[in-house]
Amino acid sequence: MRFVVVCEKSDDLENLRQGLMKQPQVEIVMIDGVENAVKEIATNTPALVIVAEKVQGIGGKDIIEMMIKKNPMVNTALVSRLSDEEFHEYTEGLGVLMPVPVDAGEETALEMLEKIKKLYSLYQS
Repeated sequence: MRFVVVCEKSDDLENLRQGLMKQPQVEIVMIDGVENAVKEIATNTPALVIVAEKVQGIGGKDIIEMMIKKNPMVNTALVSRLSDEEFHEYTEGLGVLMPVPVDAGEETALEMLEKIKKLYSLYQS
């Protein structure tokens, strides 16, 4: 499974990236620009796109909206400091899989992987 991480610097979300890299079935692609991220998902649908709170001055939610216009089937997760209820309201209608804590690590990586596996099993049923 290919997971795309969209963030400003390669060390952003490092603990999450390290947690995902421990999973043998996960390939990580790091993308540091909004335009490159939108192009990537338009041509190669990953299992999941994890978007930072802000990239190049553009909010993560706005980036997800751009991606959905290019590929409405893309699965996304958004780094957020909001409570679960606030996050749900903020991302309503976008189909965002889950919020990602700013300090996400291996536990969050495993949670993401399980959610994606469940989605894939639904598609195959």
